[in-house]
Amino acid sequence: MTVRTTKSDAFRVAVVDAAVHLFLEKGYHGTNIQNVAQSLGVTRPTVYHYFTNKESILQAIADDTTFAAQKLAAKFKIKHPSQDPIKSFCEFVSAYLNLILVNPAKFRVSEREVDNLPCESKALAKDAWRSVHLQFTALIRNGVDIGVFEVKDPKVAAFGIIGLCNWSAWWYRPEGTHNKELVIDMLTEMSLKTVQHFKNSKSNNLNIRNAFEQLATALGYSMEIK
Repeated sequence: MTVRTTKSDAFRVAVVDAAVHLFLEKGYHGTNIQNVAQSLGVTRPTVYHYFTNKESILQAIADDTTFAAQKLAAKFKIKHPSQDPIKSFCEFVSAYLNLILVNPAKFRVSEREVDNLPCESKALAKDAWRSVHLQFTALIRNGVDIGVFEVKDPKVAAFGIIGLCNWSAWWYRPEGTHNKELVIDMLTEMSLKTVQHFKNSKSNNLNIRNAFEQLATALGYSMEIK
């Protein structure tokens, strides 16, 4: 029984992975179940045994990305006002980045094809991203209240950091030469530098510049950041 369940789960994963590749290559509307079946070397009824239609595959992708991010955000809700704001912020940024970089292709599909989800799921997906933004905002505001963060508007800062994290799904490749943990550490550091309070603003600017230069080096780019 366990073996059958494992094989079933593995095939569902294979179907989703194949669909992700096709959605990125051909677009959601340019892909059908027959394309997915052919890419896996199986018949169309075999795919239908696991997924009723294309929408259900897209829903599975959303579950692994959008709704997984919402669940992650819930785990990092502030439990005590006195908890270390820097530690909490960095842990959430790192965990969020890891969720993205484990399978960036799924996040690209989820972001690009959200409007093709069923109406109810589309509304829930938007609520999920609002939850992520609210959690980033709450962590930043807590740091501001304690005095370790300095930003004019925590909501705007949260949007900026989410954008930095989400964009990584569009350039990071798991099969590439860039170490995932190193990229996560660098982007987490860059995120922290954007909100952290520094008495010497020149020092802060230098730290941000160094973080960008380190990331550029890791990605194999030659950049001069002045």
